[in-house]
Amino acid sequence: QKTATRILEGALNDPGTPTKWSVEIAMAHSDTLSHLNPSHFKPKVGARWRINFSRVEDKGEINWTWQPQIVWDPMNRRYSGRVAMHLPDAWGYVEFTNNEIDSNSDEAGENRDPTWPVRLAVMNIYYAQHTYFNHHDK
Repeated sequence: QKTATRILEGALNDPGTPTKWSVEIAMAHSDTLSHLNPSHFKPKVGARWRINFSRVEDKGEINWTWQPQIVWDPMNRRYSGRVAMHLPDAWGYVEFTNNEIDSNSDEAGENRDPTWPVRLAVMNIYYAQHTYFNHHDK
């Protein structure tokens, strides 16, 4: 595993200053996929995987995620943020490529998930059903 970090704004370990940072992680697939048959799950150029990373501090009281976790809240009838590693529909995407992409360029956001509108509709139905079930003991 190889890692690199960079402070984009602020200072390390200074709670009075908002800090923005980035991290790069190179993980060997022999580690991350060791329990799977590699012939079926080896990433290919253009493939997208859902993934999430979290940084937990203060014995679980503070939980940071790399991607905003926003899901439909049927009780409030709006989208809301939830910090929960167990919401894969709110995870970010990793896309495998041979090209280096500048995260500040317009190109970084061009590759949207073409199945997203359908996935979003299904997720909204799921959360509505889940809420109904919880409120009506069914």
